[in-house]
Amino acid sequence: DIEHEGKRAVMGFFREVTERIEMEDALQISEKKYRQLAENAAEGIWAVDADGRTTFVNSRMAELLGYTVDEMLGKSFPSLLHAAVYDNKALRNKQGADRKALETIRKDGKHIFLSFLTSPIIDDYGNYAGASALVTDITKERKIMEMRDQFMSSATHELRTPLVSIKGYLDLVLSEVLGSLPKEVKSNLEVVKRNAERLL
Repeated sequence: DIEHEGKRAVMGFFREVTERIEMEDALQISEKKYRQLAENAAEGIWAVDADGRTTFVNSRMAELLGYTVDEMLGKSFPSLLHAAVYDNKALRNKQGADRKALETIRKDGKHIFLSFLTSPIIDDYGNYAGASALVTDITKERKIMEMRDQFMSSATHELRTPLVSIKGYLDLVLSEVLGSLPKEVKSNLEVVKRNAERLL
């Protein structure tokens, strides 16, 4: 009977070891899939610890900033973004995801605009343990927006002179021939004048 119990104990031990090995294998497979997914992502992926030191970056993230993955690992978040300031107070307060767009400088000195979707990493005890970010290059979009603003500014300037002339002409017509104009024409001219004033 004691031998029987001993056999059961040994069998239970082997079963526990086998289950643990299977769990570790499943975890390794899961981690490998995660790393493959991260490496193939079109966006940069960046993770830092509670002190802001880089613990993980994918190849795309390193490429965005002009570094190698090895050059970024262990480096602080602010030092890799050079002069750019990123306030992670919201993350430390364990609030939800934080979206920011900022201009930064690549290793080669080129200025780029990046969009960060950052989330805090909270440990099992509810403490801030770091942050992870999904990073997208928005340099082209930003340049297009700047070109649109420049065009609007230029177009506004170009339209200002003719609008001033139109308004002046309407003032003259409405003041000098006010009594002789039909009511409908006067009303239409007043609308044109108000629209011209609004555009100035």
